[in-house]
Amino acid sequence: PNDDAALTARGRANMLLKKYPDAVTDFKKAIAIKPSPAATINLGIAQLQSGDKKGAITTLQSAIGNPPKASDKPALSARAQAYMDVQD
Repeated sequence: PNDDAALTARGRANMLLKKYPDAVTDFKKAIAIKPSPAATINLGIAQLQSGDKKGAITTLQSAIGNPPKASDKPALSARAQAYMDVQD
C-alpha cells in the first residue's frame, strides 16, 4: 500500500507476529510517506528486535525531542534498552 496509516498498521501487525524485518520495511515506507513520532518509535523498536541495535539507537534518538518531553518516554525506554543490548 501507499497509505502511511495502512503501512503503520501492517507494521504493528508484523511486530505482533514477530516478523521484525517486515515491520522495519513497513515503518520505513510509512515514514517516507508521512513522518510521525509513533511510526519512528515503532521503527526503532522493530530495528532493535531484528538485531539492528545501532540503527535502533539512531532512529529512536531522532524521535526524542530536545529537551525530552514526557511524551518521549517510549522512545527513551526503547533507546535505553538498545544501549544496554549494545553493551552485551
